[in-house]
Formats: sequence, structure tokens, C-alpha cells
Amino acid sequence: MALPDRIPIRYEPDYRSWCIGRYADGQFLGSVVSGYSKEYWVKVRRAGFGDDWPAQQRHYSVLHLFDHDGRHRLSDIWYVGTGQGEPVERAFARLQERVDALPGREYGDIAIRPFRVDFDDQVFALVDESDEERGDWAELYPNDWGFHPPWDGHYDT
Repeated sequence: MALPDRIPIRYEPDYRSWCIGRYADGQFLGSVVSGYSKEYWVKVRRAGFGDDWPAQQRHYSVLHLFDHDGRHRLSDIWYVGTGQGEPVERAFARLQERVDALPGREYGDIAIRPFRVDFDDQVFALVDESDEERGDWAELYPNDWGFHPPWDGHYDT
């Protein structure tokens, strides 16, 4: 079995997929995510996470837009800053502002095709990661949502 052409993602208003749905021109997927610089990952691989990991987190407000058939159209990715608290709040405020501006916005389930955007040394993507061990599998980065059969929109984190 292979990945479906479009990977369904289930809308869960009180969980991680709270900011997905449809709008006049297609579908949207929004999130606030964190990552680390390449330099910090090198340090982590050598010595593990230290006490400084919260200050090293790089926060992003992300809004991916897709056409009605799930093809990626564009991504609005905004690097907010590092640390906890205020940068995360700003990221959520930016995301909500951008989503509120979508004409005809309705939250709900979506189905999108694999895509990839590289920004600020981070990968923002839905990629096929099928292998012998996991079988058919798609992963959304940097959210770390894993999709697999029965392809009902549920995901593992």
C-alpha cells in the first residue's frame, strides 16, 4: 500500500490541529512551532540537552495555504524569537491575525498533498517517510505529527 494522494488531517479544536480548515481559495493549516538552530543541534548530539534548552527554542508562527485539491500554494512563516512566554504569545497572536484575515474561513478537516518549505534552517513539510519498520507513513514537520493507515485524519505525536 502507498500513501494516498492527499493526507487527511482531522480538525481537533482543543488539540494540536486547532488551526486547520477551509477558506474561499482553498485550505489552510496554521500552527505555532519551535525548533533549534543547527549549531544547537550539534551541541545536543555531543552533550545532550542542557539547562539552556528553553532559551534556545526558536519559535515560529506558520500558516500554510493550499488549493482546494490540497496542493501547496504558499507559506507565511514568521520567526518570532527565542525563549518562553512573550515570544510564544506573539506567535499565537500573529497566527490568529493571519487566519482571521482569510475570506470565508471555516475550521474543519482538511486533506493536503506532500510539500516542503525550507526557512531559517528549519524544514516545514509533509513528507513521505514510509519504511519497512513503520510501513506507510507521512510526517508533518516541525510539528512531528505522524499519519498512517487507515488514513482517517488521526495522527501520532
